[in-house]
Amino acid sequence: MLLLVIAVAVLGLYAYHQRGVLRQQQRQLQELNAKLRATTNITNIELQVRCAKQAQELLSQFITFDLVETRAHFSEGFNKCFVETRTVRFDSGNRSESGVLQDAVEGRDYGSYIFTSERNKADSAAPPVVCKVMLPSGERKTCHSLEEFDALAKQCME
Repeated sequence: MLLLVIAVAVLGLYAYHQRGVLRQQQRQLQELNAKLRATTNITNIELQVRCAKQAQELLSQFITFDLVETRAHFSEGFNKCFVETRTVRFDSGNRSESGVLQDAVEGRDYGSYIFTSERNKADSAAPPVVCKVMLPSGERKTCHSLEEFDALAKQCME
């Protein structure tokens, strides 16, 4: 009986010690996770800055007075730097609008949108001439409106 009491006491002390070791390891794990999150945030910011510079270099190759909007974004899902440009041009009462989504480093197109309105016709009456996007999965999607193009392009830019 005495031997059994001693064995239980030894096991109890061992379990208490193990619980302390486990708590210490959990604290170390939390500290390492915090450091990893901080490093990841810094890396993401650095990638966004680098992406903006690459997009600026790509855009500097094109001189246009019709450029309306540009936006650059590093996509972690694609592991690519994207630049999206939008242009609007008016010619003899007709309006044409285009959007291009491309890799700012390679210059490869991932999406394009072209719409031309005719004089005296509602914009909703004419579908886009071109509307397509390649998704992160590699699937190529055809779209039928600027809103649909924006939604598909957003999937790439996330």
